Amino acid sequence: MVRRVLLSQIGAVDAVYPMRCSEGVESYQLKVSALEYFDLVHLGVGPDGHTASIFPDSPVDSFDPGVLVAENRDPHNKNPHERMTLTFAGIQKAKNVVFTIAGQSKIPVVKRLANGELMPATKVRAENITWLICRNALPDQAD
Repeated sequence: MVRRVLLSQIGAVDAVYPMRCSEGVESYQLKVSALEYFDLVHLGVGPDGHTASIFPDSPVDSFDPGVLVAENRDPHNKNPHERMTLTFAGIQKAKNVVFTIAGQSKIPVVKRLANGELMPATKVRAENITWLICRNALPDQAD
């Protein structure tokens, strides 16, 4: 309800697509395929560098570019639940991608990002990418 109220202020109510695994991949594949682009995709980054439920060593990484939405599991079983996600091709339909990283538990992954380590979050492509990293997630701000 909060999302609907806030987004109604800018006229974006009908443009929100929460994903539910119970609805199946096909309906979301059709919705995403029909869109010219997303204005915004908001992502986080997990401690292993995963984003959008695309985990390291995940088969989603190698999907055909026409596959925009997929079911996925963490191949390392650290996140055991079935998930539905935009693939890299689906995310690439975004004009703007915003990553948000917060908390001291994310310091190791922020260090890896800063060192240029290849991980799912660094494979995201979009017209504009913005990284919002809270001070408490920065390595030099741990204390």
